[in-house]
Amino acid sequence: MFSMTDSNRFFLYPHPTDMRKSSYTLSGIVTNQMGLDAQDGDAFIFINMSCTSMKFRHVECVVVSSNFIQADFEKTQSAGPRN
Repeated sequence: MFSMTDSNRFFLYPHPTDMRKSSYTLSGIVTNQMGLDAQDGDAFIFINMSCTSMKFRHVECVVVSSNFIQADFEKTQSAGPRN
């Protein structure tokens, strides 16, 4: 059974992500670009360029959510440099 607790850590990938990417490809982003272990039990959030859909990746599953309402999600600019 899939469950999240307050001991889980959540990471938002700071760059737009192609929502066609598979779970394996998202794991590669976590490992190679974020420098984290995708199997540690942490949760990773990926959002597309237009901020209309997201993928939530956890070691146990990938959940896709789409069709955000504009008022529900506001884009913010990262303070750090983009690679």
